[in-house]
Amino acid sequence: MNDHSRVISSLPFSKFPMQRSRLMATWLMGMALLMAGASAASAQNPDPPAKDGKPTALSHPNNPELWDVQAMMEDAVRQIARRYNLNDAQENYTRLLLVKNTTAFLDQYEKDIRELLKESIDLRLGIIKGDADIYKRWAERAAPIYEAAKVAILDGNMEWRNVLNDQQKKTHDLDLSLMKSQFEQVSRTLDTWKGGGGPTGALAKAANDAARKELGQSQTAVHLNPEDQWLAYVNKFIATYQLDEKQSIAARDKIHKEMRAEAEKYREKQKKEFDKINDVLKADAKKIKPRELMQRRQELEQPIRDLFVEMHKRLLQLANTKQIASADAQMKQQLESLYRTLAGPIQPNRDAKPGPEDKAGPIQKDGKAAGDEKSGGNPDRMNKPPQPELKATPVGSADSPKAAPAETNPASEPTSKPND
Repeated sequence: MNDHSRVISSLPFSKFPMQRSRLMATWLMGMALLMAGASAASAQNPDPPAKDGKPTALSHPNNPELWDVQAMMEDAVRQIARRYNLNDAQENYTRLLLVKNTTAFLDQYEKDIRELLKESIDLRLGIIKGDADIYKRWAERAAPIYEAAKVAILDGNMEWRNVLNDQQKKTHDLDLSLMKSQFEQVSRTLDTWKGGGGPTGALAKAANDAARKELGQSQTAVHLNPEDQWLAYVNKFIATYQLDEKQSIAARDKIHKEMRAEAEKYREKQKKEFDKINDVLKADAKKIKPRELMQRRQELEQPIRDLFVEMHKRLLQLANTKQIASADAQMKQQLESLYRTLAGPIQPNRDAKPGPEDKAGPIQKDGKAAGDEKSGGNPDRMNKPPQPELKATPVGSADSPKAAPAETNPASEPTSKPND
């Protein structure tokens, strides 16, 4: 499966069998990519994501909150130009038309599209537990946007078609036929979900198998940093508690940015240790112990998870009592699930202020922490008896503390419940 196909599989409505087609020539390719395959399929030879480029659906397939639309549209123009062998004038026209119309569409729908994408990815990865009601609510929200996108895409294609020559139009006819077929299939699936019929049978099994396979690959090849999902959590918090514009700006532009900067500072300080873990994971699997390495990485990332808890407490101070009391129960449940994933088990020192400057011990080539004994590790770290797991629960639960009146006041610790 190539990168574009992987992006396409990220939406719930793409979990049913869908043909792998070549890149659709559409001025709205950037929007189509933003919707992760709602109308377009993969290119035969997509460009690999740039190592130091802006984040896109290819470089960060599980983080739609980070995707840079301008970079994605430029990628789309280049791929369209290759597929249709466009001349310079046609390529420039394609770029201008795509940017103009995509920007107009996203001015109205971008926030909802990114949120829906993130929810769909969380469902696929098991961060949010999906059931028929979850899919029903998702489809009810997604369907109007999808229908608007479908109309815009088809209208844009007809406008763009006028600059094609006869040979290019033959290719476009094939692409349009496939695109319309995919539109119909997606619409039927959304209708089914709106009627309460979520993914079942072989469809659900195939989706779960694909998710397990991707999660298994990510454990040894691609590790999603916890802080990469913080913005998604902030946006989910804003939506759940219906924060106003002033509160939302404080959440995104102040709290998130400050805490993300602290996390990046810590990760850079521990870069050598993280790199050692990644290098060992890439080695011969028979010679390493992945579980110990993953535990080691979790230990290294604990200060980052502590920073997330601190960020959550600061967000909590933004919401007033009325906003917390009136929050939708289903959305609170999803927020709590994401919170537990990002916060991790409560640690004994969680009450203390997170210390990004705290260092964890170095990693040896075999994946063990330096100082481990031949018996398997330092008894104070690797071999200590297992402790009951305590999971942090965000605000919104029945036993959650009330929000502080102002963001600048000291925050209360999120409630924890054993074996929740």
